[in-house]
Amino acid sequence: MTIAGLMHRVTLIRWCSVQSRQTALDLTLVVGLGLTLLALGGRHDGGCLVYVATVALATLLTVLNSAGAGRTIRVQKGPLLLGIAALACVVVQLVPLPVGLLNALAPGHASLLPLWSEESPLGRWTRVSLAPPETFEGLAVLVSHCLLFFVVAERVRSEGDVKKVLGCVAVASVVLAIIGVVQAGFPDGRLLWMYDYPSRSFKGQVQGAFANRNHFAHFLIFGLASLAPFAFQRSIRAKGSTALGSEKTRRIVCLGAMIFVVVILVATQSRGGVAAFGVALLVAVIGCWWRRLVGLKETLLLAAMASVVLLGVSLFDYEKVTNRLNDLVSGEIEELDANAGRRLIWGANARAFLANPWLGHGAGSHRYVYPAYIDGSSAREFTHAESGYFQIASENGAAGLLVLAAAAAMVVRTLLCGLRRAASPNGVLLQAVLMAGIAASFAHSVVDFVWYVPSLAMLAIIFAACATRLEQLHPVGKLNESAPPQLSRANGAPISSWFPAAVAVTAGALAVAISWGPGLGSLAWDRYLRASKTTQSLEASLLTSATEEGDPHLLATIDETIRRAVNELLMVVENDPQNARAHTRLAGRLMQQFESAVMQGENPLSIEMIADTVTSGGFQSKAEVRDWLARAFGEDALLLPRALEHAQAAIRLCPLQGETYLQATRLSFLDADPLPLGGAIAQAVRLQPNDGGVRFDAGRQIHLSGDVEAALEHYRASIRLPGSHRERLVLSLARVLPASVFVAELDPDCAATDLVLAAYRQSGTDEDLVAIAEHAEGSTLAESEALSPRDSARRWRQVSVVNRSLKRYEKAIECATRAYELCPNDFWVRFDLAFAYFDSGAFVEADPHLRWCLSRRPDLRHLQSSLQAAAKRRLEMASGERMRTVSRFLAPRRLPIVESDAHSSPETVAR
Repeated sequence: MTIAGLMHRVTLIRWCSVQSRQTALDLTLVVGLGLTLLALGGRHDGGCLVYVATVALATLLTVLNSAGAGRTIRVQKGPLLLGIAALACVVVQLVPLPVGLLNALAPGHASLLPLWSEESPLGRWTRVSLAPPETFEGLAVLVSHCLLFFVVAERVRSEGDVKKVLGCVAVASVVLAIIGVVQAGFPDGRLLWMYDYPSRSFKGQVQGAFANRNHFAHFLIFGLASLAPFAFQRSIRAKGSTALGSEKTRRIVCLGAMIFVVVILVATQSRGGVAAFGVALLVAVIGCWWRRLVGLKETLLLAAMASVVLLGVSLFDYEKVTNRLNDLVSGEIEELDANAGRRLIWGANARAFLANPWLGHGAGSHRYVYPAYIDGSSAREFTHAESGYFQIASENGAAGLLVLAAAAAMVVRTLLCGLRRAASPNGVLLQAVLMAGIAASFAHSVVDFVWYVPSLAMLAIIFAACATRLEQLHPVGKLNESAPPQLSRANGAPISSWFPAAVAVTAGALAVAISWGPGLGSLAWDRYLRASKTTQSLEASLLTSATEEGDPHLLATIDETIRRAVNELLMVVENDPQNARAHTRLAGRLMQQFESAVMQGENPLSIEMIADTVTSGGFQSKAEVRDWLARAFGEDALLLPRALEHAQAAIRLCPLQGETYLQATRLSFLDADPLPLGGAIAQAVRLQPNDGGVRFDAGRQIHLSGDVEAALEHYRASIRLPGSHRERLVLSLARVLPASVFVAELDPDCAATDLVLAAYRQSGTDEDLVAIAEHAEGSTLAESEALSPRDSARRWRQVSVVNRSLKRYEKAIECATRAYELCPNDFWVRFDLAFAYFDSGAFVEADPHLRWCLSRRPDLRHLQSSLQAAAKRRLEMASGERMRTVSRFLAPRRLPIVESDAHSSPETVAR
C-alpha cells in the first residue's frame, strides 16, 4: 500500500470516527430531549432528571468530539459572562451569610421568620434562600440550560445544521400534535394512556403530553416556527428538474403540517398560547417585510391557510373554542381572568419582591413563599407565579431581573444583526423564524411560567444558540450553506485547555447528582398523592356517616390507605432526604396513624390528651415519657417520636411551612427543647394566614390551652377559608352549639353554610335550619355592595340553593332573581333561577330559563328531562283548568224557587 493510500485510509477512519461521535451526540439529544417532552415536558421531577442527565451526557460527548477532532472550542464572551452571572445569582442565595449582611440583602426575612432568633431553639436563619433544597434543584436546571446552549452552539456549524435542528423540533411538534388529537378523542384521564398522574387529568382538553393546554400550545408555536423554513423556502433548483419536483412535494407536505399544527394550537383553547402565536407571527412577518421577503403571493398563501384553519377548528367544538377566544379579543380583564386567580398571585409576588427586592427569597421557593403574601384565599395551590417575570422578581429579586434584561438585550441584538446580515432569502426566513420563536417565549411568559418548564425553556435556548452561532460563523453576512464555517476570532473566547472543559463536565455531573434524588422519589410521591386523595374521600364519607362510631369496614379501609401513604412517603424521603414537603406530610400521617390505632385500642386517647397526661404526670425526663408511652401503647408509641423527627427535619430544610410548626407543638411533650406555643402559632399564622387548615389547628391548640376567645378568632377565619378542615370544624362544634349561636359567633360564608346546614340536618331542629338560612341571606345582603357583580351574584345564588333545599321557595326565587339581575348571562345563575321556579311549581316562569340553559349546555340531560317535565306539567295544569271551566258551564243549574203570595197571579209565578 502506498503512503498516499495509507494516508487516505487514516483520513477515512478519522472521518468515520468523527461522524460516529457526532451521530452519538445527535441521538443523545434527540432521544433524551424527546423523552423529556413526553414526561410532562420536564415539569415532573422524573422528566427533569431525564433532561439534566441528557444535557450532562451531551456535554461530555461534545468535549470528547472536539478533543478527538482536534478542534478548538470557542464560546462567545457575552453568553459566557451572562451564564456566570445567572449562576452567581443562585449560588449566593445558598451561601450562609453573617447576620448584618443577610439583613441588608434580605430585609424581609426578619418579619417573615419572627420565631428564628438567638433566643429561640431554632436559632437564626442564615441564608437568602428560604427553600435551599428547591434552590439546589433550580441551580441544577440552570446549569443544564447553560450547558445546553454551549452544546448546541458547538454542534451547529452551518445554516444546514440549523435547519436540521429545526427539522427535529418540527417533527416532534407534529408527533405531539397527533398524540394530542388522539388523546382528546380517546381519553381515559391518564398521561399517554399509561400513567395516572395525580395532579392532572388528561381528559376534556387538548393538551398532549403536557401538564396543561397553555404549555402544549407554547410548544406548538415553536413547532410552527420550525416548520416555516421548510414550507416557505425559496427554491434555487433549475425548472423541470426532478429535485425541484420533490422539493415542491416537500413544501406542500410542510404546509399541510403547519395547517394541522395551527388547528391543534387553536383547539387547545389556550388564550395565552393564541396571543403568543399572534406575536410570533407578527414578528416573523415584520422581519420578512423589512428584508422585502413578503409579497402578494405570501399574503394570499397565509390567508388561504387561515381559511383552512377555521374549517379545521370546526371539528373541535367550534362554538366552545370561539367563545373562549372571544374573551381574548374582548380585552376585558374580568373575562380573561374570571376568578381573579392571576391577579391574586401576581399581587402576592409583587409584595414578595418589595419585601426582598435585592436577591429575592430563593430560586424554587415560590410554592412556599406566596402564602405569606397573598391577599385572599384560594382552594388552588399556585406552584408558580403564572408569569415568568413576576416569579423571577420574587425568587431572584432585582439581580435576577437584571440578568434577564441583559439576556433579552443580547438575544435581540443577535437576532437583529443576523437578520440584517442574511444574504439570501432562505437565510432571512431562517432568522425570522428564530426571532418569532423567541418573541413568543418572551410574550407568553407575561401570563404563564413557560420558562419554568424545562422543555419549553430548552426550545428558547436552542433557538438562541442557533442565532448566536450563525452570527459567530458569518459575521459579515455572507451566508451560504455550501461555504465552510468561518469562525470569528473577534466574537469567541477559545477553550484551549482541559480545565474549562472539565468544569463543564463536572457541572453536568453535579447537576445530575442534585436531580437524582428528587427524580427517583417522584414516582413514590405520585403514589402517595393518589393514596392521599383516596384517604380524603374516605374520611369525608366517615365524617358524614350516620353513626358515631362509623362503619368498621370504612375505618379498616382508611387505616390501610394511611399505611400505604406512610410507606410511599418513607420511600420518598429515603430517595430524597431533602424533600421538606415529604417530611411534613410524613409527620402528619404518622400522627394520624398513631391516633387511628390508639382510638381502636384499649386506651383510646388523643395526642392532646396524652400531652395533658404527660404535663400533669410529674415525669422527670423525656426518657421516662417515652418509656411510659411504650408501656401504654406498645409499638404504636414509636410513631410519635418519628413524627417529631420528621417535623423538625422539615422545619430545618424549609422554614416556610406553617403547619410543620403546629405539628412540632402538638408533640412538644416529647421534645427536650420545645418551641413556645404562642411563638410557634404566631409563626405558623404569619407564614400561612389564609390557610384554613393552619388556622383551624392553631385555634384548636389555643382552645385546649384555655383561651376560648383567641380560639374563636382563628375558628372564624378558618371557616371562611377553603379546605377539608371546615367539615371537621363544623361537625365538632355543631354537636355542642345551637345553630343560632354557631352562625352568630363564627359567621360562616355561603360555602361553609352548606356544611353547617348538612351538619344540623342530622342533629338540629327546624328552628336551627331556618336560623342558618336567615343568617346566610343577611350576611349576603350586608356584603353584596362591597363585592363585584360576579361575586355578589355567586353569593345570592348560593343563598338561593340553601333556601331551595329547605323548601322556602319564595325566598329561593327572590335570591335567585337578585343574582340574575346582577349576571343575566351567567349559566349557573340562570340554572338555579330555573330550578327555583321549577321546584316551586312555577313551570311557566321556569320554561324560558330552562330553554336558555339547554341551548348553552345541550350535554346536560337533566335539563332536557326537566324541560319536558315542565312542559308536561304545564299541559296538565292547562288541561285541568279547561276541565274546571267546562264543568263550571256545563253543570246543571238549579232554578230559584219563587214563593207566591196572595197578590201574585199564576202567570207571574210561571214567569
